[in-house]
Amino acid sequence: MTTSQRGVDLIKSFEGLSLKAVKLMGEQYWTIGYGHYGPDVQPGQKITKEQAEALLRQDLRQFETWVNTYVSAKARFKPNQNQFDALVSFCYNCGPGSLQTLIAGRTAQEVADHFLGYTKPQGSEAYRQGLINRRMKERALFLAPMEEDEEMERWHSLSDVPSGYYREQVERLINTGILAGKNGDLDLSEDMLRGIIFAERAMRVVLEDAQAENNWLSSQLDIAENRLEEIRSRIKALGEKLMEVG
Repeated sequence: MTTSQRGVDLIKSFEGLSLKAVKLMGEQYWTIGYGHYGPDVQPGQKITKEQAEALLRQDLRQFETWVNTYVSAKARFKPNQNQFDALVSFCYNCGPGSLQTLIAGRTAQEVADHFLGYTKPQGSEAYRQGLINRRMKERALFLAPMEEDEEMERWHSLSDVPSGYYREQVERLINTGILAGKNGDLDLSEDMLRGIIFAERAMRVVLEDAQAENNWLSSQLDIAENRLEEIRSRIKALGEKLMEVG
């Protein structure tokens, strides 16, 4: 997996942007951009915002590799995109050693429960509060539900499909022979499954739109009937007046 734009934006919000090289207290090397640090950064160096973004994405490759490797080998869950982004941000800040400690042998909920344990008690109160804020936002992203389209990409078997509307549709498609299923596994590609589910969803939207239009037409018909009844009443009243005059 790689970091989504949402994850990149989260890291950028924490790291801040420096278009000129700065040397932080106690550090051996200079820092530039969104926390890019190392011997390649020179005193007085300046970069553009676009170059800073490119450096960040270049740096993230190593952290993505660590997250992919360690989560696969040590964690007791398969991360979705939000969880992966949160872990990359955590690793970018705390390092691969802390990442391994955070996830080793833990479920997703257990990992979420331990985020706030990494706030470095040393340093100023403002510095520690900044770390607490970062851990809280990383934890919030880690626990955030996936967008529907992203979640569909992870459907490999019927057990992966959320209960409710989509589970019912997939089960119906299996029962009618449109989808092949064996021992709970879906015998088709992810793209095929997503295409079928999207078609089902599109049909539902069409039906909902048709119902909404039908409701609107019904309301207009009711208005027209009420208007007609009003006209009939006026005609009747006018006729009665004419009879009186005659």
